Amino acid sequence: MADERLFAADLFARALRCSEVSAARTAAKYLSSAVVFRRRGRDVTGREAVIAELIMIGPFSPVLARGIWSPAQRSGDQVRIAAEFGTLGAAPRDYTLEFEYDDRHLVSCVRESFSFPTQPERQSRIPPHIRSILNSALADGRPVTVAYVTEHNRPSLSLRGSVQVLGDMELCAWIRNPSGGLARVARAAGPVSLLYRDSTTRTTLVIEATAHIEDDPAARQRIYDLVPEVEQTHDPAMNGAALVFRVEKIVGTHPFGPVLVERES
Repeated sequence: MADERLFAADLFARALRCSEVSAARTAAKYLSSAVVFRRRGRDVTGREAVIAELIMIGPFSPVLARGIWSPAQRSGDQVRIAAEFGTLGAAPRDYTLEFEYDDRHLVSCVRESFSFPTQPERQSRIPPHIRSILNSALADGRPVTVAYVTEHNRPSLSLRGSVQVLGDMELCAWIRNPSGGLARVARAAGPVSLLYRDSTTRTTLVIEATAHIEDDPAARQRIYDLVPEVEQTHDPAMNGAALVFRVEKIVGTHPFGPVLVERES
């Protein structure tokens, strides 16, 4: 009977993480008609309601599907399954399902519990793991999005594949059009926001910065040399503008944990 309890728990977890109807239907055979699934501050009560919950594709489903799940294990009279999400950014650091059984050895209650990472440790320099993903953003197929307000007071978004880390709290980019909207904002030392998103690892970075144009020939050459080759080939004569982002703050999520980078005042 103990093995059947483990089997039922594994089926339940499989249905939950994969939203598989077949696994949910098989798991239903091992659920009490009055089973309670306690998750996220609410009780889902009754076999049919619990099965519907298992196969529902919700906001948490993509996270559960990517977890590293342990097999069901006995813990006294209960059964426990744990999962970890160490390869994901916006995800719990741990996840547990605990199963209770009635006198007929059917699942009577399932408790879901999880915890998120603690508050991020503030850093005053762009850390290596953030530098790495920003520098490889274009090669990884995730170019950085830059947002600014135009001279007509309208919002503007553009993908910038040339964004690279320039210093401890500086990014740079090569702007092919030295008279374009972003270049105009930079010449006025205007504020910009940058967004990096990797849905595969659930990594998100939101960057607050001030942009300016670098006119010094040596600095221009350095920035041009830093940007990816594919971006250089769009402007071999270097007719564009060298843009520097003075980073004020970076917040977000990364598989290493929450991100908080702030310039020292």
